Amino acid sequence: MKIFNRLIATVVAMAAMTMGPAAFAAGEKGEKTVGLTAGYNTRNESAVAGLYFQYRINRLLRIAPDLTYIFRHNQTDGLALNVNMHMPLPVISDRIDFYPLVGLNYTSWSLHPKTASPAIVEGDDVTTRKTKFGINIGGGFDIYATQTLRLFIEGKYTGVRHYSTGSVTVGIGYRF
Repeated sequence: MKIFNRLIATVVAMAAMTMGPAAFAAGEKGEKTVGLTAGYNTRNESAVAGLYFQYRINRLLRIAPDLTYIFRHNQTDGLALNVNMHMPLPVISDRIDFYPLVGLNYTSWSLHPKTASPAIVEGDDVTTRKTKFGINIGGGFDIYATQTLRLFIEGKYTGVRHYSTGSVTVGIGYRF
């Protein structure tokens, strides 16, 4: 019973914090956000880092291109360019939004095979590149911490023939 009471108290406290003055969170046409992301990629089980920009087309749609570097692990790294569409929907007052996303992906994977021969001359590039197009599907949560600071967590699946992957990222951005 004590756990249940603590849970109710926590939910009420969180709701009270998010119900404060939040008129600044509602998105308007022309709103822009630029920021940084970091996370995890399932294809090569490594970290990712990137830059993103978002532009709100209207109250219900925004376009969100991003550029993400997938760090080398398991002899693979990559560079991904995504252009996604988000549909932000308020969840708790106007401070937290849920958004489904769908979009296009272009990824250049660099495959670095292990070599048994140490006789590689400096400057030789033994990397094989695979360039693929795909589609993204996923969703995330926006948290409007202040009028200009936006945090988010996002998960998405990128469907690419023979190179499908999942990723989870968190981000911080400046909204103007």
